[in-house]
Amino acid sequence: MNISSLDAWTGHRLEADVGRNTLDRAVRTGLRRTVSYARKRSPWYRDLFSGLPLPETPADLSAYPLTSPEDLRRDPMRFLCVPQDDIDRVVTLQTSGTSGPPKRLFFTAADLELTVDFFHHGMATLTEPGWPVLVLMPGPKPASIGSLLSRGLRRLGALPVLCPPTAQSGEILEQIEKRGIRTMVSPPAVMQRFLHTVDAKRLKRSPVKTVLVSSDATSPELRTAMEAGLGCRVFDHWGMTETGYGGAVECDAHTGCHIRELDLYLEIIDPVTTKPLPHGHRGEIVVTTLTRTGQVLIRYRTGDISRILPGRCPCGSVIRRLDTIAGRTDTNKPKAMRTE
Repeated sequence: MNISSLDAWTGHRLEADVGRNTLDRAVRTGLRRTVSYARKRSPWYRDLFSGLPLPETPADLSAYPLTSPEDLRRDPMRFLCVPQDDIDRVVTLQTSGTSGPPKRLFFTAADLELTVDFFHHGMATLTEPGWPVLVLMPGPKPASIGSLLSRGLRRLGALPVLCPPTAQSGEILEQIEKRGIRTMVSPPAVMQRFLHTVDAKRLKRSPVKTVLVSSDATSPELRTAMEAGLGCRVFDHWGMTETGYGGAVECDAHTGCHIRELDLYLEIIDPVTTKPLPHGHRGEIVVTTLTRTGQVLIRYRTGDISRILPGRCPCGSVIRRLDTIAGRTDTNKPKAMRTE
C-alpha cells in the first residue's frame, strides 16, 4: 500500500503517463478554465475579476483578488454558477462564536462524484479490498462525508461500517472486535477519548492495522499513542468543506500529505501582507477549485497555516505535498478539516 494508487489515478485522469511537467500543464489549463467559467457563471467573480486577463501561469493568479470566508457568508448566492435546481447538496456552516450569517457551500452531483473518486484512490494508500473499515465521521445522510467516504470505499472493494463519532468507546471497541475492523477513519478527538477509556489489553488484541485521522490536526503525542495502543500505522489527511472534504492524504513515507492537484490549486501566502510565499515557507493556505461546477472558489483564504514541501516525496510520487497544519490565522490553534 503506497501512493502509487494516487499516481495511477492522476495518470488515468490525464490519459497519459503522469509526470511533473504533465501535471503542471493540467493545472495551468485548469486555472484558465476555472477563471473563465467563474467570470461567465458567477456574479461574484464576474464583478471581482472585471478587466483582468485570464491567467497564463499559476504565478499570474497571484495578481487576482483574494476571496475571504466573510465574502462567502455575506452573499453565498452570488457564488453560484448553476441554477439552484442543479444543486444536489447544500452545507451550511455557522462560524463558532459569531452571530453573523453562515457560510453556504453548494455542490452538484458531479462535484460530489469528484470527492468520491478521490476517497476511492486516497483510501487505497492505507486499506485493501475486502478490509472492513470503521468510519467514525458524520453520516449516513446522502452526500455527508461519511456517506461519500463509504461510496469511495465500496468502489475500492473495502467494507465500510458507519458509526457516529458520538458513539461510546465501548460501542466502538465492540464494532472493531465484532466486524474484524482493519482500518479506522476518525477525528483525532474521538481517537483520544477511545484510547483513554478502553481496556489496553483488549485494544492491543484488536485487528486494526491502519488509522486515518481527519477533521482536526493530530498532535505527535496522539499519533504515538495510537500506534502504540493499537499496534497500527497512522495516516493524516487535510481538507475542509470548502475543498469538497478531500484535500490531501499522507502516504507510507509519512512526509506530508499529497495534494489533490487535479481538483485543487494551493498557494501559500503571508497572512499579513498577502504576498505569495515559495515552497518550503509557512503561511496561510489559499485554495482555488479547478473542477467544481456548482460553486467555484478562487483564491479562497482558508485560515490554515502550513507549507508546501519542496522536492519529491521519498515514495517517488510527483504529486506535491502539504506539511502538517501548524495553526490558524485567527486562533493559533491547530486546525485541519472542517465539516458540518
